[in-house]
Amino acid sequence: NMQVLKELFWWKTMIQKNRPIQATLISPQAILATDASKTNWGVTLKMSHPDLEILFHGKWSSNWHLTSSNQREAAGILCAFRRSETYLRERQIKSLKIETDNSSAAYNINRGSAAVALVKLTDRILETAEDLNLQLHAFHIPGKLNVIPDSLSRLATSGDYQIHQDVLMEALFALQVRPSIDMFAN
Repeated sequence: NMQVLKELFWWKTMIQKNRPIQATLISPQAILATDASKTNWGVTLKMSHPDLEILFHGKWSSNWHLTSSNQREAAGILCAFRRSETYLRERQIKSLKIETDNSSAAYNINRGSAAVALVKLTDRILETAEDLNLQLHAFHIPGKLNVIPDSLSRLATSGDYQIHQDVLMEALFALQVRPSIDMFAN
């Protein structure tokens, strides 16, 4: 019967994919503190042996369709993993503490499941951790304590700034400056 063969093949595949898990909990060897904003994400990777703190940040590309802060935070954690993967492998980190100011992201990672809108991101995070042979411990921290990742997630890059023409003209008038070139020419 074809159905039986399909089922047997599925079980064989699952057995081949099966990896043993570490039964004992290991104290975190590194801390990944993350934050995400509407336009960027930021992370610090802190390792204790040797004392090392690495900062990463990135801008959301148009491929990301993130409609909620919960999605942005989960995606930020995934990006943080991908960016820090080399460092985690090189230092043979086996246990990682994730600090996030989003309680939903921490809860979803710890329980291994999520609401429909977050399930794919949560699964990718857990699959990445499994590929790295990492134990994860996610913790919610108050936003006011998440200073560096928060700053990195809001970091503007060159080209993100502009001056409102009316504000500039008012300032120039107050300073009694008459511009002789078009300051707004590209």
